[in-house]
Amino acid sequence: MHGDVGQFTNKEEIMINSFLKKNTDWAYEQEYRIVVSDEMLIKNPIKINLDEINEIIFGLMVEDNEKCMLIKLINNVFSNIDLYKVVRGEGKNAIERKKIT
Repeated sequence: MHGDVGQFTNKEEIMINSFLKKNTDWAYEQEYRIVVSDEMLIKNPIKINLDEINEIIFGLMVEDNEKCMLIKLINNVFSNIDLYKVVRGEGKNAIERKKIT
């Protein structure tokens, strides 16, 4: 992942490198990222097979009030899903995930 946003020439490149690329330290993670505008989502809703989702991880920057609201919504949709939150660990890029109970 590129570290200096100033090296990019346009907003599209900044968006791509901010949201769609990840640091090689996290290469072992198997994740999918979907980034769409509100307009695009309204015109073309994304269809996801809910049976394929087995866990949701809330990142470091998710506010507690937003997390609580999302957990309530998730629990209304999923009967059996593991929820985790990310917390800082020791070291430069160290993070840990903790199960939300």
